[in-house]
This record gives sequence, structure tokens and C-alpha cells, in this order.
Amino acid sequence: NWNANLSDGTQSVFATFTTERLNQWVHLAAVVDRAGGLLRTYVNGAAGATASIAALGSISSAAPASIGAGSAGSYPFKGKIDDVRIYNRALSAAEVQALSSAATPADPPPAAPRGLRFL
Repeated sequence: NWNANLSDGTQSVFATFTTERLNQWVHLAAVVDRAGGLLRTYVNGAAGATASIAALGSISSAAPASIGAGSAGSYPFKGKIDDVRIYNRALSAAEVQALSSAATPADPPPAAPRGLRFL
């Protein structure tokens, strides 16, 4: 399964996107909505799993974020990852759907945060 994971260093929360789909491109999005207290996942623009993040403390960290594997390089993704975007706000469901449909987003993606690494 594909998962989105968040941790505050003490507690971890994850939401499963879906079972892997072989030999096809899939648009995955994870939205951290602090105001709503939820981690939301989307697959090809359709809403997927949600998980409560209300119990998490700050997820800001000096530790690097990772995409494509666990934080220590475990469970490496076997495929290709393209067009990674990280926003400084929670996207709406309509915005995620537009991105999935290859529509131009309302605002360009910001530069990747320092410390991001691709494994």
C-alpha cells in the first residue's frame, strides 16, 4: 500500500492512499489540514483515507522529510516519481482534483523546503 506518514517525534499518524497500481501513472496527494485536524489523501483527484492529526504536536523538524521511502530508507518505492509539489497551505479538494486533471494550479508551487530529500 501507499501511505502518507506524519510524526511529531513522539507520535506518528498515517493514512493509506490505496493498493499499488502497477504499470500506470497515478496522481497521489496528501493534504495536512491543521485547522481541520486531518491528514487527507487523494488518488487521481478522488478523496481517499483521512486520519486525525489533532493529537500531533509540531511537525516542524530539523530532520529531513522523505518521499519514496521510510525516513531511514526503508521500504523504497520501486517506480518513478515525477512533479513533486509541496505547498505552504492546505489545498482544497477542488484544487487537488484540478492538479490531478493536469489543470494549471491557481498559484505556482513554492520552492522545495530545505532538508527535503528523495530516496
